[in-house]
Amino acid sequence: MRTLFHGTAATRFREGDDEYDVTLRLTLSIIGMITLVGVVVNNAIVLIDYINLLRARGQPIAEAIENAGRSRLRPVLITTLSSVAGMLPMVFGGGEGAAMWKPMGATVAGGLLFSMLVTLVLVPTLYSLAHTPRRKRAA
Repeated sequence: MRTLFHGTAATRFREGDDEYDVTLRLTLSIIGMITLVGVVVNNAIVLIDYINLLRARGQPIAEAIENAGRSRLRPVLITTLSSVAGMLPMVFGGGEGAAMWKPMGATVAGGLLFSMLVTLVLVPTLYSLAHTPRRKRAA
């Protein structure tokens, strides 16, 4: 048995697997990644939009980021956890066709959990770095 890693999904292929089955699993995994990108971008846009709204209302950058993070924490968590819960039957389910859907379910579930951290930690950090005025060095 050998393991092939592609993107965010790890799928096991056994000797004797049909090329069609392998291609189908890879295709469904890529479809899962495309779905994942849509959700991640939406979460980031909502957070950045709210930060910009708070800044337009006169809040300093750090305060706007903190307040937006507090305000958007619950929607991001609920969206992520409900989507992951919806993917669990796909990942752990049995029966006919289950092996075909596991790569997509694992890709979306794992990617959503990771993207939740990206949305709540990395996006505000990068926003802060990009919008904080730099001090000029004294020559």
